[in-house]
Amino acid sequence: MTTHQVVCVPQLFVVAIFALSLLSPPTADADTIFLKDGTEIEGTVVEESDEYVKIEIQLTDRVRDTKFVKRADIRDIKKIEPDELDYLELKKIVPTGDFMSVSEYDELIKLQPQRFLDQYPSSARRPEVEEILKTLEEEKARVVAGGVKLKGKWITAEEIKEDPYNHKASVLVAKIEAKLAAKDYVKALRHFDKLESGFGESKGFAASVPAALSAVDNYEKQLKRLVVKNQQDSAQRESDLKKMGPNERNRTEAAIKQQLAAFTKRWTAASEAGEKWLPISDWDANSLTEALKVVESEKTRLAAIDVEALRTSSVSFALALKAFNTGEHAAAEIHLKTAEQAGARSEIVDDLAKKVKAAKEAHEAAVKAEREKPPTIPVSPPDSTGETTTPPESPGTKSETPTPPVEVAKEETKPDPDKETNPTGDLNLRLEDSAGDGESAKKKGPSIGIILGILAGVMVVVTVLAKMFTGGSGKEGSLEDEILEEEEA
Repeated sequence: MTTHQVVCVPQLFVVAIFALSLLSPPTADADTIFLKDGTEIEGTVVEESDEYVKIEIQLTDRVRDTKFVKRADIRDIKKIEPDELDYLELKKIVPTGDFMSVSEYDELIKLQPQRFLDQYPSSARRPEVEEILKTLEEEKARVVAGGVKLKGKWITAEEIKEDPYNHKASVLVAKIEAKLAAKDYVKALRHFDKLESGFGESKGFAASVPAALSAVDNYEKQLKRLVVKNQQDSAQRESDLKKMGPNERNRTEAAIKQQLAAFTKRWTAASEAGEKWLPISDWDANSLTEALKVVESEKTRLAAIDVEALRTSSVSFALALKAFNTGEHAAAEIHLKTAEQAGARSEIVDDLAKKVKAAKEAHEAAVKAEREKPPTIPVSPPDSTGETTTPPESPGTKSETPTPPVEVAKEETKPDPDKETNPTGDLNLRLEDSAGDGESAKKKGPSIGIILGILAGVMVVVTVLAKMFTGGSGKEGSLEDEILEEEEA
């Protein structure tokens, strides 16, 4: 009777599930057999012949059944095309998950949309697949540019650059939330420890304290259940060992010792490494006891954290970081003081304070140097005379006291008999006068006296050369007399 019940119950279960599958409406991802009595059977047609059709039916996520349907009972069969089946699987890849890398995008593109397009070039689903491919390529480009997808939203490289500290913290927050959703409390708490040790002044840490408390509470419940299970299993194990023969008992005890020895080795290594959340085993009561001690201590510590003050200081510190990274050092100093007043005390706060102070001092030094810098007078390029000029001073600028012009007294020149009879001497005198005039000579050009002197000199040279070639005229006299005669002529 007992055997009959064990076999019969699963059969009734399968029949009931199959009946429900017949009543449910057909879905787009399955073949459908339409019977003459109006019944519709949904599944995957795996085999066909003249007498029957073999269809595989998905009863639950893990249970499948196979049914043979007579051809005589079938009115019609609607099969889903292979490309349609592949498309239904492919469209599940969007939206994509968080934190995907470039290599992950490359692999996803190659194995899903690109393969579909290569395999079904004429598929009616090609436009939809091309749109999926476009989405993946655009997201990949964002990652290449330094962006990150976090909780379904994209954070650009520029936004990350403004505050990389809080961005990295937000990544750990997302990992904590994912592990809590998966009920993996130990990994969630390990991520929280990384968040606290590396980003204790971040907004993410302040927001994650309640989540950490929840993880600790749930982990405590889990541990207490394992303690009870360990006690029950130990009692059952002892009872079973007593019922075994000597050889079987020895083999079983040896296997248990080997398993416990491997776990103890792993637990000891983690403990020596300074890990807070050590591995546990429901076979090792000591590991469960030690884990409960850590849980109790952590609950007390987390409950003592002033979350509201932490949130206030973390917001101010985030503003200080952003202001500093964007060059607004005065604003950074103000926000940092607010954060410190709210209780921000850590190495990274001290480090930012030093950077802000150094930036402020550098700015003040630059301003002071600029004020003490002597004014520079611009010089214009040389003009046509080869001289450079300075532009006139503006009305608002101060200039040095101008040097008064020096007046040169004009002296009467007495006639010199030698100069009157020496044209070359007169030439030298006039040249000296013209050189003494300086700028006026350059501006007025050569005087008439200079020109006459030059002509006289030329005539002397010509006369001398003529006498040299003609042997002289027999007339004696000084060179000065000859010049005077020529001038008088």
